[in-house]
Amino acid sequence: MGMQEIQQLLEPSRQTSATSNCKTCSSVRHRSRLARVPSDRRGTTSLSDPFNHRTTHFLLDHQLHYCTLDIGAHNQQYQSKNKMLRLFYLSSLLLCGLASAFSPSNPSLAATTSLYQRTSSALKMASVDEVKVGDKIPSVVLKEGQADYEKPVDVNIGELIAGKKVALFAVPGAFTPGCSKSHLPSFITAQKELKEKGVDLTICIATNDAYVMEAWGRTSGGADAGIRFLSDANAELSRALGLSMENDVMVRTKRFSLIAEDGIVTHYFSSADASDNTWAPNVLAAL
Repeated sequence: MGMQEIQQLLEPSRQTSATSNCKTCSSVRHRSRLARVPSDRRGTTSLSDPFNHRTTHFLLDHQLHYCTLDIGAHNQQYQSKNKMLRLFYLSSLLLCGLASAFSPSNPSLAATTSLYQRTSSALKMASVDEVKVGDKIPSVVLKEGQADYEKPVDVNIGELIAGKKVALFAVPGAFTPGCSKSHLPSFITAQKELKEKGVDLTICIATNDAYVMEAWGRTSGGADAGIRFLSDANAELSRALGLSMENDVMVRTKRFSLIAEDGIVTHYFSSADASDNTWAPNVLAAL
């Protein structure tokens, strides 16, 4: 096929091809012009799928030019740029996320800090040795609820038990089954025997608030029996005795009982082996 034949084939499309672009190499005009060439004269390449051909002859401005396109290299270059863009995008997201995570106003950071502080506090409290015979009951201010929902009053446990022989028992929670059915009733029914053993006062503590403790003492009959119900809501006494059970919802007190004379522990009963070791009958047997 000579140059003259090619020029004759291209001549009818001269006006309509001026604004046509090639989607493969962005060259002007040659795409529509080549479309006018019969397919059997274009070689084996299909113009409708430009990525299938290795070499295509394009005609520009009445001259025959060879535009060689290495499509494999083209695709590799495109994929390399795409990977770089993705990497840049992911890096930007990561940097923004880190900046947001460590922002002082970030609630997640505040929650994490709070959790760290609570965990540190729990670890410190866990290092306190469990109370034993010969220890002194720490002077801690507890709360005692009043009738008719009056404002609770402060009670310093150290001052309350000074110069007295007292039975002090603690429960994990007011109104809970084991405490309401066994532990507390055992001390209610043992009040006479305890007094005969020289016990001046019986005290029940838990980490429930003062209103709950007052209601429990009133409805259980414990208050009528002479037992004082004190709230260790902040778990200060429980922690000082090494008997707190730390958790995120509510700090509770381990079940225990003890006898103290003038603030000094003379008998201690732990529930580590069995809960009934802390009930009144076991306490009476030791006095």
